[in-house]
Amino acid sequence: MKLEKLYTKALAGERIAPDEALTLYEQAPVAELCWIADTLRRRRTDPEVVTWQIDRNVNITNVCLSGCKFCNFHCRPDQPEQAFITTIEEYDAKIAETLRLGGDQLLLQGGLHPKLDIAYYEELFRNIYYLTKINNSQVELIDNIRALKQQLQDQQAALEQQRATLEAQYAELDALRAQQEQQLADIHA
Repeated sequence: MKLEKLYTKALAGERIAPDEALTLYEQAPVAELCWIADTLRRRRTDPEVVTWQIDRNVNITNVCLSGCKFCNFHCRPDQPEQAFITTIEEYDAKIAETLRLGGDQLLLQGGLHPKLDIAYYEELFRNIYYLTKINNSQVELIDNIRALKQQLQDQQAALEQQRATLEAQYAELDALRAQQEQQLADIHA
């Protein structure tokens, strides 16, 4: 019965308290939550339009001191054979690929590496900002080239259509000319 009250509250547009959200998380069937979420979405937006965000998660590092129970990929600082820190070159490739695929958001996550200080992160964010600007320019250039190529293809198709139309008209004129010549020949004969 508690779930029904929470569903009613959510559908009425009332705010769900943190303990109520936890109850939904722990007890509510996913299909019911999906139905409620979809119902709310349809009320707030065009029911026929569903959008999504194309983004990419990039792990800064897998080295972590925390040892969260939900994390399945981290390694401890004393496991250098498994450790990684994503390089600027790797960020560059990941950003370029994300933009090529239509993404526009980069999500950074990762462990609590004891050797990465605030200066590291400040430099990382500056570099990522710079790479994003460069890659966006490249993607815009590629998009512009694609648009121009499409325009040229469209113009070429239109010219081909016009050529075919003119050829058909010339063929009709030739047939009319031949018919007139035949008629004149018949008259003079």
